[in-house]
Amino acid sequence: MSCRRFLLTLLLLTLLPATLMTWIIIPAAADTLQVPQQYSTIQAAVNAAGTGDIIEVDSGTYPENVIVNKTVTIKGDSATTTIVDGSGKDMVFNIQEYNVELSDLTIRNGGSYSGVTIYDPYDGLTIRNTRVTDNAVGVVISGSYDSYINDNTIEDSVFVNNQMHSINVRYTSNTIVRDNQISGSAYGVTISDTLNSQVVNNTVSDTSYGIYVPLSNNNNISANILSSNSWNIYLTYSNSNILGYNALSGGAVGIQVMHSEGNSVLNNTVSYSSYGIYLGYCGTNTVSGNTASLNDWGFELYNSAGSTIIENLIKENTWGAWVAEDSDGNRIYHNNFIDNAKGAFQDLTCSNTWRTPTTPYQGNYWSNYKGEDTNGDGIGDTYLPWEGVDKYPLMAPWGICHDVAIINVTPSPTEVYVGEVVNITVVTENQGTETETFNVTTYYNTSSTEWAAIEIQTVTNLAPNTNRTLTYHWNTADASPGIHQIKAEADVLPEETDTSDNVYIDGTVTIEISLVHDVAILNVTVPKPTAYVGHVVNITVVVKNEGAYVETFNVTAYYDDTAVGLQNVTDLEPWANTILIFSWNTTGAETYINYTIRAEASSVSDESDLSDNSFTDGEVLVKDLGDVNGDERVGLKDAVLLSKAYCQTPNPIPDADLNGDEHVDLADAIILSNNWSGL
Repeated sequence: MSCRRFLLTLLLLTLLPATLMTWIIIPAAADTLQVPQQYSTIQAAVNAAGTGDIIEVDSGTYPENVIVNKTVTIKGDSATTTIVDGSGKDMVFNIQEYNVELSDLTIRNGGSYSGVTIYDPYDGLTIRNTRVTDNAVGVVISGSYDSYINDNTIEDSVFVNNQMHSINVRYTSNTIVRDNQISGSAYGVTISDTLNSQVVNNTVSDTSYGIYVPLSNNNNISANILSSNSWNIYLTYSNSNILGYNALSGGAVGIQVMHSEGNSVLNNTVSYSSYGIYLGYCGTNTVSGNTASLNDWGFELYNSAGSTIIENLIKENTWGAWVAEDSDGNRIYHNNFIDNAKGAFQDLTCSNTWRTPTTPYQGNYWSNYKGEDTNGDGIGDTYLPWEGVDKYPLMAPWGICHDVAIINVTPSPTEVYVGEVVNITVVTENQGTETETFNVTTYYNTSSTEWAAIEIQTVTNLAPNTNRTLTYHWNTADASPGIHQIKAEADVLPEETDTSDNVYIDGTVTIEISLVHDVAILNVTVPKPTAYVGHVVNITVVVKNEGAYVETFNVTAYYDDTAVGLQNVTDLEPWANTILIFSWNTTGAETYINYTIRAEASSVSDESDLSDNSFTDGEVLVKDLGDVNGDERVGLKDAVLLSKAYCQTPNPIPDADLNGDEHVDLADAIILSNNWSGL
C-alpha cells in the first residue's frame, strides 16, 4: 500500500505546472566561513565557498594574493585591524566573478600591481569601509572598448599613498564612487570612457589630478571637497556631465574643462588656485552659480565658443575674467565682479555678448564701476563699455539679497503680577540669499512712543529661506503696572533694502500689582570704597514699595553690625520708590578694617516676602588720614601720589583729596605733613 501511495505521489508531482514547482523550491541559505578559525587563509575560504557565502576574516595580517572566483562577501573585523598584505608580489584581490563585496579590510602592498582589480566581463563589485594603501593603483575597475561593465560601487573607504591612481575606472557605466577619503597619489579618482556614473561626496587632497574625467559622458561629479591638488577637477573630451556643488581650493586649477561641450559647471566654490574655472577649446557649456575667489584668474575662456557664463560670484581675484584666443559667441551676464584687482580682459580676437539675450538688456555687476545711472533703471549709463566689454553694467549686485524679518512674536502668559516672568517667543526668518548673523532685541513699551529693551540675542549663521525660534525671559520687576505692548526688532543688515519687516509688534501683557504688602531695598551705594577716619561717608539707599498698599516703615543703615542711623519712610505709594541718605561719621572707627555696608527695611503689616528687605553693597576701608596708598603709614609714597594729583582736574587720585573739598591743593599737602609718620 505504501509503495502504491509513493508512486501516485510521484506521478502527481510530475504533472504539476512548472511555475508551481518553482514556488516550492527553497533556496539554500548562505553559509558563513570564518578565517582563521575554520580556514587558515582567505584564499582557502574562497575555494571552499559557495555562491552567496560570507567569509568573515578575524583581526590580523594575512600575506595573500587572493583570486576571488566566487560570488561572495569578504568582510573583516574592521578596516584598521584586518589587513590583507600583497607582499608586493601581485594584485591583492583579483576579482573574477560577478557581485563580489569587500568590506572592513585594509588592502595594502600590491607593489607594482593594484590593491583590487576587476576586469571585463565581471561587474557588480562593491568595496566599502575599506582602507587601500601602498599599491601602484588602489582599485582598477575596467571593461573594454566594446564591452562596458556596470553597477560597481566604492564607498566609505580611505585611499592613501597609492602611487599612480587611487581609483581608476574605465569603460564602465552606473559606477558609484562616494564618501571616500583620498590622498597621496598621482590621480585621485579617474573615470575614463565612463557613462552615467557618480563621483560624489569624496574628499580628495594632495594629488596631481584630484578628479580626472577623460572621454566620459553623462556623469555627475558633485559635492566633493578637493584641496591642494595640482588640478582639482580636470575634464577633457567629455560631454553632458554635471560638475556641481564641489568645494575646491589650492593648486594650479580649480576646474578645467577641455575639448568638451554640453557640460554644466554649477554652484561650485573655487579659491586659492591659479585658475579658478578654465574652459579651453570648448563648445557650448554652462557655468552658473559658482563662486571663484582669491585666485589669480577667476575664470578664463581660451579658444572656447558658445558657452553661457551667468550668475557667478567672481570675487577678490587678481583678474576677474580673462577671455582670449578666438573665444566667440559666449554670453556673459548677471555675474558679480567684486573687489578684483582687475575686472576683465578680452582680446581683440574675441566677440562675445556681455548682456542678457533679450531686452531690457542687463550686463554684470562691477564693484569698481565709476559711472552713474542717469535714468534710474538700475543700469549704468556712463563710462561705457565698462572694462571694455560691458555696455549695460548693473548698479547693484545680481541675485544677492540681504533680508531678515521677524515673522511672529508671542508672549506667554499675558497677565502677570509685578515681578513675575513672561516668556516671549520670537520667530525670525532669513528671506534673502545669503547666510546671515544679526541681533534680535525684544522691547516693551513704557509710553505711547517710548520702548524699554528686555533682552538681546544673536542669531548666527541663519541660512537662506530658513527660520529660527528664540525665547526671551522678561522679569517684570522693573515694569510699571498696566498694559504693555511687546515688540521684537532685527538689526538692519548692510545693503538690506526691505526693512519694513525687521520690526514686529504683537501681543500685550497686562501687569498688575499683587494685593500684598511688600517693601524692598533696591540698592545701597557709597561714593568710594575707602574713607579717612574722621570723614563722613554718605550712604545712599533706594527703597521701593512693591505692594498694593500705602506703607510707612523704617530703614536702618549699618557698617558691619553697627547702625549708622534710622530713617522713617512715610506714606510711600504703591510701586513708588524714594532715596535716603545716611551720613556715617567715621570718627572713632578702627582703621584698616573693611566695613560691610548694608541697609534694612522693617517689615510692614502682613508682609510675607522679606527676602528683599535687606541689601548689602560691598565694603569701605577706613584708613588713617594722609595714607593715600593704603600701606598703613603716611610717608614719601603718599606725598608722591598727592603731587601727581595736585591741582589736576579731574582728580586722577581721589584719595589724595584729604580734606574732602574735591580739590587737591596746599590744604591737602599741609594735612599730609601734619600726619607724617616717616619715609
